[in-house]
Amino acid sequence: QQRHRIQQNGVFGPFPNAVLPSFELLEAGQPATGSMLSWFQKNFAPNASFRELDARAAEIPVGSGGLLVLDCFQGCRTPHIDSKARGVIIGLSLATKVEEMYRGMLESIAYGARRALEGVRAGRRNGESKGAGEVVVVGGATKSEMFMKIFADVLGVELVTLDSPNAAMLSAAVVASAGLRISGGNLAETSKKFVRFGRRYSPDKARHKIYQTLYANYLTIYPSLKTTMHKLVDGNTAKKP
Repeated sequence: QQRHRIQQNGVFGPFPNAVLPSFELLEAGQPATGSMLSWFQKNFAPNASFRELDARAAEIPVGSGGLLVLDCFQGCRTPHIDSKARGVIIGLSLATKVEEMYRGMLESIAYGARRALEGVRAGRRNGESKGAGEVVVVGGATKSEMFMKIFADVLGVELVTLDSPNAAMLSAAVVASAGLRISGGNLAETSKKFVRFGRRYSPDKARHKIYQTLYANYLTIYPSLKTTMHKLVDGNTAKKP
């Protein structure tokens, strides 16, 4: 039987048995998230820690003071697969504050994650597009309570973190333990022994409703500016006489 393959809109797969037998893996992603925030901190708030920026941005209402950011600071993988896509900040004025820009960056990363998740949902077999009941989140974003709340509000689903601060190392330990039969079980059984869930974040219905409109606006940025982005990139990389 021929398998349904997906290699479009920045979603790749399914890869059968890639993680566990009888399970399939779909991939989608964003080229720059943490590095995008590091760029912002370095250039706009070099004397502030991320914890300080979080505290300041937490005081800013949903929508970041009228700013909308496109998170393509290193191209775009999902859904456009476009290395010439570039980051955009719309809505700047002489009244714009650093914390508004920072919150706008966080919100844009959450919008990008939602777009990737929607691509994975659309890539399910038999046209299934059921929403996820919950999403397990790992990585640096889980260190920020405010960032996780933004993610939950934008995605509109419950998020759950792991108790371990380093999911990559934990995963390596699980695979090694299962492979060497140290744990006495297969990969799935070993995972249950090693992995412990941490904090959960539930979306706020009122904020999610506001984000629905902002997300719809976010989706218009790339198609509206794609041609201009490409011209700028081509002009900047062209050989000078």
